[in-house]
Amino acid sequence: MRLQGKILRLNDDGSVPPDNPFAGVKGHDARIYAIGVRNPQGLHFDPVSRRLFEAEHGPMGGDEVNIIRAGANYGWPLSSYGMNYPDIGVGAVNTAGTHAEGTEQPLFYYLPSIAASPITMYRGSMFPEWGGDLLVGAMRPRNISKLDLDGDVIRSEYPMLSELDDRVRDIKVAVDGSIYI
Repeated sequence: MRLQGKILRLNDDGSVPPDNPFAGVKGHDARIYAIGVRNPQGLHFDPVSRRLFEAEHGPMGGDEVNIIRAGANYGWPLSSYGMNYPDIGVGAVNTAGTHAEGTEQPLFYYLPSIAASPITMYRGSMFPEWGGDLLVGAMRPRNISKLDLDGDVIRSEYPMLSELDDRVRDIKVAVDGSIYI
């Protein structure tokens, strides 16, 4: 079984957690936690909410932010908010649209693409109004996309730090609440 398009979940010692959604299912790789992701660029586990967030590149647009849930299918290659690739030969994929039965919709998607890179959640005291918001690195517009997360809904998106004028490859929140980029 090919593992492209899948998120794997393992224990620290490399063993498979017995509660993985495909553990013990004949014909499936027990390491698989979720399927249908296109090109993940960042994963962030928030220990407070116990949720796993993922940022990925879409095809010709349609970069996504997802909350990854056990056993869920995030749509690729069945659906995408990006544009279809022209028939370029081997590996070309054309999706059927933005929705496909049995698949999850993204928490948020970017049109046009931002070339999403890392993702993290702000949990710090320096900017208390950002508590629980997502920060997504943006390599194309060369900034950080701050997503105002309210439960399982993004209320707004705000590009910030455009003056950096450089591709954002990593974001970390320090213990004191400052942000390293």
